[in-house]
Amino acid sequence: MQTTCSRSTPQSRRRAREAGRGFAVVADEVRNLAHRIHQLATQMQQMIEELQVGERLGSVTQRIGEIDGMNLSVAAATEEQTTVIESLNVDINEINLLN
Repeated sequence: MQTTCSRSTPQSRRRAREAGRGFAVVADEVRNLAHRIHQLATQMQQMIEELQVGERLGSVTQRIGEIDGMNLSVAAATEEQTTVIESLNVDINEINLLN
């Protein structure tokens, strides 16, 4: 006749194995989730870096637009100065003709 202790030992071992398998499954899932979270964090970091590059390019484009506007202002001022100089040359020539 088996004692209660000897009968419960195989059952305890079976339960322990089942619990161990369950723990292993949970541990695998936790590892998989940790790996996936790491991948997502890396992707997010890359996206942030790409956005920052895009913002810098946008800023550069804006600055180029500002410089272009300044160039147009300089060109307009140069044209005005050329017109004034030509007018002065005409006036100087007329003065010279009077003398």
